[in-house]
Amino acid sequence: MRYIFLLVATVLVVSSCDKVEVPASKQEMLRNGQWMLTSGSTKVYNAATKKYDTTAIVIDECKKDDRLVFRENYDGVHTPGENRCNASETAEMPFRWGLLDDDRKMYIYDGKSFFNLDVNAEVKEFTEGSFTITYNQYTTVDNVPRTDTVMYTMTFKKI
Repeated sequence: MRYIFLLVATVLVVSSCDKVEVPASKQEMLRNGQWMLTSGSTKVYNAATKKYDTTAIVIDECKKDDRLVFRENYDGVHTPGENRCNASETAEMPFRWGLLDDDRKMYIYDGKSFFNLDVNAEVKEFTEGSFTITYNQYTTVDNVPRTDTVMYTMTFKKI
């Protein structure tokens, strides 16, 4: 009788232990694919109207096949694809990346081959298959920093 009770108890314990699926972190999701820019916009302050003018980003033909690859240890590469913008583009152009502030902010440094500047962005949306970031381009006028020059919003899709 003891053995039957022990067997039943073991079966109950084993059958009640379901594997709990832990969702992938945003860092893991970024590393599990290549990311392509699908859309974007810029907002530029118009001093005459004292409003922001929003314009859709036109993706150059030579950049439509470009990819961002996020790797381990916060390393990444920009791969230009087959349709290159100029002959000097290498197969992989490295950058550094990371997520901050409970994954609500993202930085991409040394990625000027893709972004033309170091990016300190706010993560607006993030799913396993896409993410949207918003960041500012800072410039100076008469040695005074201006933060209202250009605001970018970019959406990337996992491929």
